[in-house]
Amino acid sequence: MSAFHYKAELLEQRPTGARYRFYCDYLDRTGLYGIAVLLSAGAEFRVESRAYNLTPEIAEQEAKCLSALHHKLRKMLAAEGDLPNEVYHIA
Repeated sequence: MSAFHYKAELLEQRPTGARYRFYCDYLDRTGLYGIAVLLSAGAEFRVESRAYNLTPEIAEQEAKCLSALHHKLRKMLAAEGDLPNEVYHIA
């Protein structure tokens, strides 16, 4: 069984949303990162660019990563009223 260490770092925040650099596994595979946009109110978290080729295996890992980070960002936004500079999740 593998453990993945997801991470998102805030790059830019605007009234319309925020841009985060996300890592699908920042401990073992630091090359698996991209830029994702979180739209205002946390409604959508979508990939803007990637620093890797999207293979079927990586696509599955990326989907899990983005889902977990999106959930955590929305939860923190609801609780604190502001977006965090960094978010971590271990899956």
